[in-house]
Amino acid sequence: MLAKKQEEILNLFRKNVFLKATIREISKIMKKAYPKTYEAVKEMEKQGIIKINKIGNSSVCEINLTDKTISILGYLDEQEAHLNNNNKRKGV
Repeated sequence: MLAKKQEEILNLFRKNVFLKATIREISKIMKKAYPKTYEAVKEMEKQGIIKINKIGNSSVCEINLTDKTISILGYLDEQEAHLNNNNKRKGV
């Protein structure tokens, strides 16, 4: 499955499926260190979850909507819904 950093990145794309951002922009949005973000994005590219296009010196990332990625996004949606449902039951 996904590492925590990868899950955070995927959640960013889940909230905006049409997002195209450089690794640097992703690290700034998430307020995380660039090297760790770079490693996570590269691993997600190997897994086929993210596509990276070189534009000049920049690596522009976008979500790769394959069956695998869509099932992971569905899992994250269910996880978030379950978490929200539990918080409502607890009165949070």
